[in-house]
Amino acid sequence: MQPDAVHRRLEALSTIATEDKPVNGLFRLLASPVIWEMAYASIRTNKGAMTPGVDGLTIEALTPDRIQSIIDQVMTGTYRFSPVRRVYIPKPNGGKRPLGIPTAGDKLVQSACRLILERIYEPVFSDRSFGFRPGRSCLTALSEIKQTWNGAVWLIEADLRDCFGSFNHSRLLALLAQRVQDKNFLRLIGGMLKAGYLEDWQYHRTFSGTPQGGVISPLLANVYLHELDEFMERLVQDYSRGTKRAANPEYTRLANRLRTARDQRDRLGRDADPEAIADADAKIADLARQTRLLPSKDAFDPNYRRAWYARYADDFLLGTVGTKEEALGLKTAITEFIAELDLAIAPEKTRVVKSEKGVVFLGYEVRVDNPKRMTRVTVHNRTVTKRMASRQITLAAPFARLRRFANSHGYGSLDTLNASSRSSLTSIEDAEIISLYNAEIRGLLGYYQLARGASGNDLNRLVHLWQTSLLRTLAHRHRSTVTAQARRLKSNGNSVAYRTQTGKTRRIKMWDWSDFKTRPISDWRIDRVPSNWQAYAGDRVGMVQRLGAEHCEQCGATENLTIHHIHAMRDTKDLTAIQRRRSARIRNTVVLCDTCHRARHGITTSAIEESS
Repeated sequence: MQPDAVHRRLEALSTIATEDKPVNGLFRLLASPVIWEMAYASIRTNKGAMTPGVDGLTIEALTPDRIQSIIDQVMTGTYRFSPVRRVYIPKPNGGKRPLGIPTAGDKLVQSACRLILERIYEPVFSDRSFGFRPGRSCLTALSEIKQTWNGAVWLIEADLRDCFGSFNHSRLLALLAQRVQDKNFLRLIGGMLKAGYLEDWQYHRTFSGTPQGGVISPLLANVYLHELDEFMERLVQDYSRGTKRAANPEYTRLANRLRTARDQRDRLGRDADPEAIADADAKIADLARQTRLLPSKDAFDPNYRRAWYARYADDFLLGTVGTKEEALGLKTAITEFIAELDLAIAPEKTRVVKSEKGVVFLGYEVRVDNPKRMTRVTVHNRTVTKRMASRQITLAAPFARLRRFANSHGYGSLDTLNASSRSSLTSIEDAEIISLYNAEIRGLLGYYQLARGASGNDLNRLVHLWQTSLLRTLAHRHRSTVTAQARRLKSNGNSVAYRTQTGKTRRIKMWDWSDFKTRPISDWRIDRVPSNWQAYAGDRVGMVQRLGAEHCEQCGATENLTIHHIHAMRDTKDLTAIQRRRSARIRNTVVLCDTCHRARHGITTSAIEESS
């Protein structure tokens, strides 16, 4: 099948899916080399591309011959998935999360299947689902909450227990079969699910779940949880009623009295008795003060109810307007439906919370503002006291997380703002120290850009601690003082100079609040998966054509070809920190024969003979 035909077929899958029709012929698509080229392009720059599976091989092992062998095995039905290598990564709360690492070949097959399934399911997934989807991220979910959940009274926080490890395989395949009428393709997905895992070199069968770390696992999780999304959307629709809240009777009464008092004051005129004018003004001021202390709408209007829902992977949040009993009823209904999906919620992480108290969702503290807060504003050249909009959703960075971040990076105490020097960095150059500090804080604040104003809040405290720690580290290195280092950087435009390998002198600037620019929502695509046609087309000349050239780009040999990652992590061990970060951003590939590939890695023929 020609590349243009493959492209048209993939586009047609989305159209068929939006028409709620089943699709077929997916397995035939896997016979096209174009699909595999696109699949390879989508995983070769992933963070885990150089992480080996149980066979010890990385993506570098995917030579053109090996890729063709994988295609042949898949099409003949003889391909067998290897068990994933199970490792454990630390969780923020101190526990550990199991992570399954597939082999390089399995990653490629999963990527090809994901490429096809993504075209089918993305058009039909719920708009309230934000996790692991192209063009969506944690920040898009939080921005949606901030903009549309105003007025929430209760927040229902929920977390699915061992979500990725609990999916019922039969149910998942049945859900896929509702839209995919291709037995061979479904059999391939089933083989992925039943591959098992190795832990301490002991094989374990998998009877449920899909391993975290698999290329296709997030998509399969969204397919499984799509039923939950649909249930929640129906629940929200059935619960919501009324167009707007009824007026607060007490507020209306006081507002009418205030209006009457102002009319009476206007009728007094300028020639009235000064004492009468003063009494009228005092009465107006008192009534205005009382109205500001009351909500204009009835917060307990029984004819007005609202609910909102957002899910990111196995974490979801529900906001409601209503009574606590109603919120508890919704929580019970959700728990029962989740049990029908053969899943369970974690009781310690599932609760109903008053919205003023707030909950932590996706690393942010989500709560509503205190409705009694006042502010001074200027109206028609006159400064007046005005009540802020009540029950506005506020997103804040949790202090506990900022404290943990400061402690883990050795900045010092965030509680007392007592900064520390990082003695482990005093042996490297000033430019590298500043570059490392910049990368750490910009990454954190880039994520917390939705948190409210920087002035006077916990983020501002963290920046102050970070900056002082940086200056202390520089002072430690130069056996100087913090004041001297601050003065030195300030006189040099808040930057230091360093010389590159090409002889050019460059400057590294110490980051400041004024350098931080928030990004528009269209750029918050941290979960974007580069598996679409545009990403593939942009990379085709650089990688795919080289794969198809079938010759070594260094010596011209046509046998024993392999793919070399120019900037693989093991190639950068002798580089500076700045050069390593630059290499990570521009890591490219080149097709080499086996001899040239060994030479690139410094492996001589004599060394190979000695090892054998």
